Amino acid sequence: MNNPDDTSPLDVIHNPAMNRFEIQLEDSVAFLDYQIHNDDMIFLHTETPPQHEGIGIGSRLVCAGLDYAKDHL
Repeated sequence: MNNPDDTSPLDVIHNPAMNRFEIQLEDSVAFLDYQIHNDDMIFLHTETPPQHEGIGIGSRLVCAGLDYAKDHL
């Protein structure tokens, strides 16, 4: 998969048990790890598998995290 428009939308899933946002890919998972400290959400790390880099997956994860922080913190 080299283009997210080739398949169904890449839905971001919030996984609060693991403190991360995830996108399930056909063969792996991309994710954004975070911590909540007081009223701040701190983004620690994003990881996109190499075969899925360069198509905006990391950006989609960060946008989801920012939206969540704006709405919930």
